[in-house]
Amino acid sequence: MLTFEKSTPEEAGIPSLAVHNCLERIRRKKIPLHSFLILRKGKLAAEYYYAPLKEDSLHRMFSISKSLTALAMGLLEAEGKLRLTDRIATFFPEYVSAATHPFITAMTIRDMLMMRTCHASTTYKVDMTSD
Repeated sequence: MLTFEKSTPEEAGIPSLAVHNCLERIRRKKIPLHSFLILRKGKLAAEYYYAPLKEDSLHRMFSISKSLTALAMGLLEAEGKLRLTDRIATFFPEYVSAATHPFITAMTIRDMLMMRTCHASTTYKVDMTSD
């Protein structure tokens, strides 16, 4: 399990009242969370776990990878390493051939982040290497 050095919100430059107000708003809006953590400047500045879960509880993360992927793409774009208008196929030339449908080669990073693809259903069972 990952562990982080802990600090108070104030030590991380965050008013405790702001953390409290955020947690209160989550409670009022009945947002179902497993946990709430704020990591700032490499330190865990706030954490709260919702029953029955605890700090060391394992639980499914479902689609969180989409959020982390979007964050990574945003950071790469900010560093000038890619553009959201870049076509996905340019990053995977080994999967592109003359038989590849133009809709697939036209898809951009932005399209994928918005889950706006040319596919009518899931593609996780499709063999993308065969023509």
